[in-house]
Amino acid sequence: MKLFAKFLSVGGVATLIQYAFLMLLVETTSIDPYIASSIGYIVSAGFNYTANYYFSFESSTNHIEAVSKFSIIVSLGLLMNSSIVFFLTEIHYINYIASQVIATFFVTVSNFLLLKHWAYK
Repeated sequence: MKLFAKFLSVGGVATLIQYAFLMLLVETTSIDPYIASSIGYIVSAGFNYTANYYFSFESSTNHIEAVSKFSIIVSLGLLMNSSIVFFLTEIHYINYIASQVIATFFVTVSNFLLLKHWAYK
């Protein structure tokens, strides 16, 4: 449980970074929410890797191996995140913040499981 709490605290900061970019870009430009969300997701990934490696998982895995696996997980998470936000905002016309909250839930669960059992094992 302690591991998951650490993961959520790191993820909370990464999520704030992503949401800040999402809202800033949507409210100040004509960028579609799923694109703004993707940009925020990518920006937050660097913080997420470093904080999870050292703080959450206290990993001793070689960085080349960990970054390689993390990149795959981030790519899958980005695809999942963007797809959910696109589907909810563009197909079902759900508010972009509500759509992002739903996407964040699914990506958080899948990222935790993949990081714990594969990347930072």
